[in-house]
Amino acid sequence: MSFMWCLALWTWVGEPDLLGRALQALGGEEALSQLTCIHVSGQVSSSGLEGRYQLWLEAPDRLKTLLDFELIRIETLCQGDEGWTRQAGIWRALEGDALDQARRSHLSFPLLAYARRGIRGRSLGAKEIEGRRYWGLEFQEGEDRKNQFWLEAETYLPHMEVRWQGDQETKITYDDYRVVAGCMVPFSERRDTPQRLVQITLDQVEVVERFAPGFFEHPDQRYADQPFGIGLMTVPRTIYKENDGLFGSINQESWFFHVVVSETYGRSLTPTHASLKYYSGEELLETRTLNKPSLSGLSGVRFATAAGLDEVFDLRFQCSFMTEPPVDKMQVDLTLVAHDGTTLNESLEVTLSRYEPKTELWFPLEGYFVILAGGDFNEHHAQEWSQHHALDILALGPDRQLVSGYAATNQDFVSWGREVLAPADGVVVYTRNDVPDNANPPRVDKESLNKLPDPLWRVGGNSVVIDHGNGEFSFLAHMQQGSVRVAMGEVVKRGQVLGLLGNSGNSSAPHLHYHLMAGDTLFRSDPIPLRFKNVFFDGVAKGFATGPLKRGVYLRANWQ
Repeated sequence: MSFMWCLALWTWVGEPDLLGRALQALGGEEALSQLTCIHVSGQVSSSGLEGRYQLWLEAPDRLKTLLDFELIRIETLCQGDEGWTRQAGIWRALEGDALDQARRSHLSFPLLAYARRGIRGRSLGAKEIEGRRYWGLEFQEGEDRKNQFWLEAETYLPHMEVRWQGDQETKITYDDYRVVAGCMVPFSERRDTPQRLVQITLDQVEVVERFAPGFFEHPDQRYADQPFGIGLMTVPRTIYKENDGLFGSINQESWFFHVVVSETYGRSLTPTHASLKYYSGEELLETRTLNKPSLSGLSGVRFATAAGLDEVFDLRFQCSFMTEPPVDKMQVDLTLVAHDGTTLNESLEVTLSRYEPKTELWFPLEGYFVILAGGDFNEHHAQEWSQHHALDILALGPDRQLVSGYAATNQDFVSWGREVLAPADGVVVYTRNDVPDNANPPRVDKESLNKLPDPLWRVGGNSVVIDHGNGEFSFLAHMQQGSVRVAMGEVVKRGQVLGLLGNSGNSSAPHLHYHLMAGDTLFRSDPIPLRFKNVFFDGVAKGFATGPLKRGVYLRANWQ
């Protein structure tokens, strides 16, 4: 009897028990019931990012997932009616639809759950999808939530699940079924929502006897009986003061830094009070205090991804003081409150110094320029470890013009194609030349960027790192694709052309990013203040720039 005749006969005599046949195809209720503890590992891709995927499942209601994209780690915990997610080091409670989606978005057998609750579902009949025949089965849960399962007509294995939560639709496609402990398990899962597409490909599905007690609990619960272990450190490790004068020293200097707070078990901590004490030698000059609302505005989690620090949170402090008497030491006293109400008091001593450059740096472009973003406390470079003193540089034309036309293309910017020059002698220790330029300023093509390898460095686009031989490393970024003219290990001389200024990586318009750091690793090296030999105020020799370059000031680099 042909397949089409079978479909017609089923329709005539009454459609089959779809739920029963699906469960039987998956291995049967008894076998499925034995998969009470599962550990799953594989790969995941989402929004151009590639990473590792892990899942731990313990029936009936315990779940843990980990998506590790190197720069981004997303962890989810579900236990009974509670759930939490952690991203960038911060734990947040899951509630409502978010909790429901997390509990349902895992490798389990929802059809088995329906059967155990006595819910048989409603048949949607046969349907052709992409040239193949499927049976449809629908479960209604409340007024705004329903699930549809589309089963392969020949095997009755679930091929597609469509979930509706109000107007939100999630489509999950299952494929590559393999036998695990007598059950059919999909090793490929594609999740499609209006926000993102996630593809999960499994390497292994392991049935385990049990997980350790507390494995699925939030750290605040799991380690509630353990003493707190608080760690404090500064980022950067060495903190330098800078005089605030651009064309000569004035009687004020500034510095900023982060205090990174960690806890042995990653438990939640909230800062409620801070005291900053400023010393010159052993003399206490001043004490400044900050309350809980102020600290909330300074708090973030900035070094848990690219920098790889296991932090609970960090606080960013900016300080300005008179140059005499000089402030050379600070003490930071913090009051922290844990999730269970425990109050903790911690202190950190911070040493301050002025930096004495070892390398004579020349500005890496020639001619007129303006700083788009510098190393001030309130600029985006301050969010990252190695870029505290970084510059985003726009080249200008002879009449100080920035663009021609409507700035709609890279070629409209005066910066585009300018020669990028080595600021000092040294050895090239890193190059990259394969990152496409963003073609439509100010749009960053993040989807294409995220598909490239080596996520730690791809944000800089086509870039060069030069070791100047004295603990100082220059990083020059966002050059044109294919324009980098030097290779790793090459000895370069000051003024040598490294490449052409472009718009690659995390760049919204053609510009040059430049910073000096105390190591060869982006995001994980201390920053170093910048001083240039050949920068003048609008070309006037008496306006020699001796201090940190500021945004918005027209300057000129003279290589003559």
